[in-house]
Amino acid sequence: MLSSIVDSLSNPHTLLANFMFNFILSGLDTSFFLLNNLLHMYSNCALLRNAFQVFHETNHRNIFTWNTMIHALVDSGRMSQAEKLFDEMPVRVRDSVSWTSMISGYVQNGIYARSVQTFSLMLRESNDRGENYDPFSFTSVMKACGSLGYTRLGVQLHALVVKLGFGMQTCIQISLVGMYVKCGDIGLAKSVFFEIERPSLFCWNNMIYGYSQTYGPYKAFQIYS
Repeated sequence: MLSSIVDSLSNPHTLLANFMFNFILSGLDTSFFLLNNLLHMYSNCALLRNAFQVFHETNHRNIFTWNTMIHALVDSGRMSQAEKLFDEMPVRVRDSVSWTSMISGYVQNGIYARSVQTFSLMLRESNDRGENYDPFSFTSVMKACGSLGYTRLGVQLHALVVKLGFGMQTCIQISLVGMYVKCGDIGLAKSVFFEIERPSLFCWNNMIYGYSQTYGPYKAFQIYS
């Protein structure tokens, strides 16, 4: 028994997790607010087993409950579990955070085609109402398009962000440059690049890389000069 106490004390996350979970199970406080915050704490500490226990303990889940659990699974690379939970999530509850977590999660884990499919599903379910549209879901799917070399879809995404009023946001412009460079279309990358008021070092590096791949190192040096 002493050894288990020492082990717990050596790991503050485990000690706090066990204390809080036993506190909940004791029935002293099963408030919805506390359960959500307990779930958030477990997720931040990467204590997924405890997080799942609290998630299943919560009878009336709201958008925060669902999103926190999905985000925790995505961050740990458990995309199949995240996808299963996302599919169980009521459609009416899904919001931009839910969709962006899944779309970006697929990209982070190299599942690019599934990222594009999920983005397309988001657009269909939104029915042009726009409530699920978030610039970060667009930047994530642009990374997927670049990795897959989907220039045509990339151009369509470009037109859509312009239509939605995201086109001049720096994060969108940088993502567009990166996407077009990966797709091998340096002309489109250049047209976006020269619209950026203050390109970041990352953006410059993308353009230099694109020029070196297309025109050779001498031309890449010229654009830097």
